[in-house]
Amino acid sequence: MFMEFTEWLYKELDKRGWSQYDLAKMVGVTQAHINHILRNRRNPGNDFLEGVARAFRMPKEEIFRIAGILPKKPENDFDFTEYAYKYKLLTEENKTFINDMIGIMLDKQEEK
Repeated sequence: MFMEFTEWLYKELDKRGWSQYDLAKMVGVTQAHINHILRNRRNPGNDFLEGVARAFRMPKEEIFRIAGILPKKPENDFDFTEYAYKYKLLTEENKTFINDMIGIMLDKQEEK
């Protein structure tokens, strides 16, 4: 069940240039714990998956989908979860900027 998740996790670590130790530190588990999950000797629990979401700065729902705990989204289904999550991480100044840009884009769209 978690084979797809472990393959994804290997790729994410490689893409980010992180070691198992790096991820373990950020998630708050031991390197051995990470190793057991990557070798499919242990299933990742909810706390672990939430830790991965924090470490990778991704919505936890997305991580739970990759792990097979939540159902996959239909191919053409657009979900604002990731945008909402990233928006929450922005400073107030950047949130204001984004909101202003959306207003400008909507104004231009209405002109057409």
